[in-house]
Amino acid sequence: MFTKVFNEDLELLKTKIINKEPFAFPRYADYEVDVILNRKVTNCDGITITENEEAFGKEMFETLLHQENNYFYGISCPCCDVQSFNFYQRILSNSWDRVSYSNLFVNSNWNSAVDFLMNYKNKVFIVNENSKLKQPFYKVPSNVFVSYRNDRESLKTYYENLAEKHNETLFCISAGPLAEIIIHWMYLKNNNNQYIDTGSSLDMFIHNNPTRA
Repeated sequence: MFTKVFNEDLELLKTKIINKEPFAFPRYADYEVDVILNRKVTNCDGITITENEEAFGKEMFETLLHQENNYFYGISCPCCDVQSFNFYQRILSNSWDRVSYSNLFVNSNWNSAVDFLMNYKNKVFIVNENSKLKQPFYKVPSNVFVSYRNDRESLKTYYENLAEKHNETLFCISAGPLAEIIIHWMYLKNNNNQYIDTGSSLDMFIHNNPTRA
């Protein structure tokens, strides 16, 4: 399926979107390893993992075990983070043809990915509640860990209802470490949509400010 060549894998996803083929593409990198292992760290967006996030990490780990052929994964590439790459490779060894890289929408692919995603019409945004996006969007709480701890079931129901509300629709999801769990919830409720963790790649539009180099 994936060749693990950056531009080729991006083109594969774009073709699937154009053809309205249902799929999920959550992305995992070094911070997701920290969440899964419940390490007490703070990421570049100021989101801190505490001793209370063990259940969150357990559910995130479980999202890596999905076996359907159209449930894809983006992981750390070995050229940037070999330690995280090896961690995910061990977990996903039986799903390796469905694995590409988490930085598929940035670096040399950024212009092509952003142009395609922002001009594609049949899409829905799920982004931070403080977003400055100039079109309608569904909200993600600013502190995803606290919201998950205090109200997981309500969050799950909210995103499941969104999944059922739409069909053959692209969801562009920027929700920090909650994105992988949201995608899993939504895909299980309605697998006729397309779910992508866009991460920071669209932040020029979502936050009206580049949050990454």
